[in-house]
Amino acid sequence: HLYQQVLDAAANQYPELHLQTMTGETDATALFHTVASVPGVFTRQAWEGQVRQAIDTIAEARREEIDWVLSDNQTEIATELTPEVLRERLVERYFQDYASAWLDFLNSLRWNQASSLSDVIDQLTLMTDVRQSPLIALMNTLAYQGQAGTRSQALADSLVRSAQKLITQDKVPMIDQLAQAPRSPLDATFGPLLTLLGKDPQGQADNDRLSLQAFLTRVTRLRLKLQQVSNAPDPQEMTQALAQTVFQGKSVDLTQTQSYGSLVAASLGAEWNGIGHTLFVQPLDEAWQRVLQPSAAGLNSQWQRAIVRDWQSAFAGRYPFAETASDASLPMLGQ
Repeated sequence: HLYQQVLDAAANQYPELHLQTMTGETDATALFHTVASVPGVFTRQAWEGQVRQAIDTIAEARREEIDWVLSDNQTEIATELTPEVLRERLVERYFQDYASAWLDFLNSLRWNQASSLSDVIDQLTLMTDVRQSPLIALMNTLAYQGQAGTRSQALADSLVRSAQKLITQDKVPMIDQLAQAPRSPLDATFGPLLTLLGKDPQGQADNDRLSLQAFLTRVTRLRLKLQQVSNAPDPQEMTQALAQTVFQGKSVDLTQTQSYGSLVAASLGAEWNGIGHTLFVQPLDEAWQRVLQPSAAGLNSQWQRAIVRDWQSAFAGRYPFAETASDASLPMLGQ
């Protein structure tokens, strides 16, 4: 009942967030789409502008009620009824629903299917454009919204850590990455994404760590390769040649980028499975399909010309493939 009061009070003050709002002036519908939205009450603006204060007000009202009761009856109030616990429970419930609202929205996103290699190139070009990318704009929005409720380390914790350092000074690393690490009730949900964006609290500098920037760099490299194929005098022949080099393990841009995208999606965890596949796996699958389809047609045509027609002319109507006195050539069968 108290929790619902908090939501109801903020619901009319903050509008729903739609995909277009999250991606600003970029052309999001050129890459992905959804009809879902995020309730305005579950946004960082609502938390900082009203919800946090509303929860504090409710907790303070509980404190006044307790003070009034204690003035007449000198009994201890159960721990679960204290203002601090009430506030903690309301905040925990709010951010659970906050995370669920964003996950529901994000996992509803669907990548637009490309109908040609040219469409794939256009999508990858927009996707990696630093100024116009809807993907980058969306990620920036998620980085902001995913850090709602972040609070710096408590002073008491800092004092304890300082005392521990004095005692074990020889064991302390030169840079303490946890010293200023902010904490957020959304860490469990948004933590993997913030790590991918390089905005994780730990601030780790691991060159082998997966990152959005590294993914976009690989996609750009692949897009340039596909553009070269598309601009060739005979695009189908070059597409077929590209597919053959991929099969032979000589051209690795496409397969390595696909593998990296799959790793990025997996790193987000099961909760983000839908959006991970939509944004980091499907675009590259589309690229491979647009390369593979014309290549498969060309390879089939070559197979028909080089193998099937010669086979039919040499063996059609001959024994043992037909009941006839004319035998098939054994040397040709041996080939």
